[in-house]
Amino acid sequence: MQPSRNPGLPPLIFAENPSRRKKFIRGAAWASIAALLGVGAYRYSFPEIRKQADLLARLPGLQQSAAAAQQRIRAAEDRLAALSADQDGVAARVTRLESRVTANLQTARKQTQEIVAQAQQHIEAEHAGRMDALQARLGVVEASQGEEQTRLVQLQNEVSAAREQIARQSQQIAFLQQETGRQLDGVSRQVARLDRDADRERRNLGSLSAKVERKRIDFEIAKNHSREVAPGVTIEVTRIDVGYRKFDGWIWLLPDRRTVWVRQQSAQRPVIFYTKDDNRPRELVITHVTKNSVAGYLLAPAPGYDGSSPDAIAALQ
Repeated sequence: MQPSRNPGLPPLIFAENPSRRKKFIRGAAWASIAALLGVGAYRYSFPEIRKQADLLARLPGLQQSAAAAQQRIRAAEDRLAALSADQDGVAARVTRLESRVTANLQTARKQTQEIVAQAQQHIEAEHAGRMDALQARLGVVEASQGEEQTRLVQLQNEVSAAREQIARQSQQIAFLQQETGRQLDGVSRQVARLDRDADRERRNLGSLSAKVERKRIDFEIAKNHSREVAPGVTIEVTRIDVGYRKFDGWIWLLPDRRTVWVRQQSAQRPVIFYTKDDNRPRELVITHVTKNSVAGYLLAPAPGYDGSSPDAIAALQ
């Protein structure tokens, strides 16, 4: 007796009867195949079965919904029948409403015609009153037109008299122009004579200036500062007006120990001063004015000339 090749089965069955072993194996194989087919069929048919079950479960609710819909349809049919029955009453009401509207329109038309007639009468009366007032005013204007005609004649007479007066005044003006021309000729001759005298004086002054030798000394002085621009001449600036190009300050002279005050002195306008020991003039001229300083020059007599020559004195006299 040989031992069994499959330890899970009884050894005697397979050892004594080999044909039963083959049948058993085929039966087990067919059982496995059937089981697999059953499992697959159940897996694919189970959702459809569940759908059919859900439909069967919903069938009572669908029947109730259908019954409710039938009841609503019957109620709508009843209402439609009631509306058909009331249609005749509505038509009668519409007819009565049309009659009332027609009567109201006729009444309103009549009242409107009466109001228009009254307004027309009022307008005609007012127009007649205005025409009467205009005619009265026209009469007043016509009455005053005669007075205006008289005034116009008077004005024409006054204009004629004014024209005659203007003609006389024109003659007087022509005479005055002739007299003025003669007087202007005399004045012109006097001016020409004065010009000749002035030319002679300028020539004398030029000769005097040529004889008096002076030296130009340029300088620049800051505001609130003093500076000795020439021996014995010290200048200080105390105030500056840039807009008007003016300044204030003083000039200190030595050995005179004298102060010459300068008030609102404009640029290009000379300040002329003298000393006790010298009769020669000195000129201070400011040429440039800024916010913080002024600049200019001093004309002083040249050294070695005392200005006491007879020609110079005669020219000064």
